[in-house]
Amino acid sequence: MTTKRLDEHSYHHQLIQRIRENDRTAFREIYDLFWKDLYLIAYNMIKSEIICDDILQDIFVSLWDRRGQLEISNLKAYLYRATKLQCLNCLQRENRLEQFTERAISGQRDNSVEDWIGYMELNEAVRGSVEKLPIKCREVYELSRNQELSNAEIAGKLGLSIQTVKNQLSKALKQIRLSLDHVTILLPLVIVVL
Repeated sequence: MTTKRLDEHSYHHQLIQRIRENDRTAFREIYDLFWKDLYLIAYNMIKSEIICDDILQDIFVSLWDRRGQLEISNLKAYLYRATKLQCLNCLQRENRLEQFTERAISGQRDNSVEDWIGYMELNEAVRGSVEKLPIKCREVYELSRNQELSNAEIAGKLGLSIQTVKNQLSKALKQIRLSLDHVTILLPLVIVVL
């Protein structure tokens, strides 16, 4: 290993050690150090800012939540691998939902009537969850999902910043996810499309 790589590896090891000791500053350093690269990896795979933000948030929250049990020998490789795996899981869920939706829309009920009923119940549960969102959050969500407006178009229409639109969409997706916690099989799939 070159001196630079040794120094980098040693620094990363120190950061891991510090977050094990509940050092929020070390956690922030890890976030600042890796967020941009991880975002680029995720965006190149997913092509959705909101989903990339959610994936990275999940990765960093998991890192902090599991800080006491961390056994990471190479922080950079660990975070890169975690990001790629989360993206692959997301793409797989999206593909399964797409296939299921296509079957449901075309009327193909080759799996069972129960699939169709499950799909309809899930759709109704999502609608109910959307109705419970705060007004501004629901308005941003509906413009994004129902009218398929871009974040910039929503921001212009509502007189908000693009970041506020992103925050509202992220908040909406999280609240919908939480309110649909009892729906286990298709929930991750629907959220991708929502």
